[in-house]
Order: sequence, then C-alpha cells, then structure tokens
Amino acid sequence: MFRSGLLVFFVLVLTIAGWSINDKALTNSVSSVIIRSVLTNEIGTSVTCVVDGMKFTLAKNSKVAEYKGKAYYFCANSEIPGFQTDPEKYLVKQKKGGMGKKDGMNMSEGGGCN
Repeated sequence: MFRSGLLVFFVLVLTIAGWSINDKALTNSVSSVIIRSVLTNEIGTSVTCVVDGMKFTLAKNSKVAEYKGKAYYFCANSEIPGFQTDPEKYLVKQKKGGMGKKDGMNMSEGGGCN
C-alpha cells in the first residue's frame, strides 16, 4: 500500500513539473518544440537555418521553432518536421559545424532550400 501511494505521489510530482512517462521514456513536455510565425520585428533579420546552415533573410512567411527558450529558423518549411522529431540531432550538428554553408538566399524572393 505504501509503495503504490509513493508511486502515485512520484507520478503526480513529475506531471506538475511538466514531465510524463510513456512506454519508451521519461520525457519533459517543457522542452517540446513550438512552431510559430515570424514576429513583425524579426522580418528582414539575417539568420542561419538550423537544419542546413544556409544564411537567409526572414520574411513574413518564415516559420520559427521555439525550443528550450531559444528561437531556431528554417529556410524551408519542409525542414520543420525533422527538427520537431529530433531537435537535438540538429543542435549537435550546429555545435560541430557539420552543416553546409550557402549564403545570400532571401525568402521574400521565393528562395529557400529544399
């Protein structure tokens, strides 16, 4: 009886803290990826695509991922699902400098990577 009460308490504490237990792992919903539209004050800003390292200028139709309190940018909307599935994979690449570099693409001119 005591053990089951302790287990319920533990699960309750994890839930309140934003953690959940699924059949594969203990995950933190606070660290989930949130996709949003670019903010008005971000339009025209030169940024680097988190997926492939391409430098581009944010346009009105650009999308942004919020993850662990930081904003990450995509030069093509087709790159978003991969980042949502495993953002850490792309952040490790970014830290190691393992992404290709292409400069000067402007999303407002219909540019982007595919």
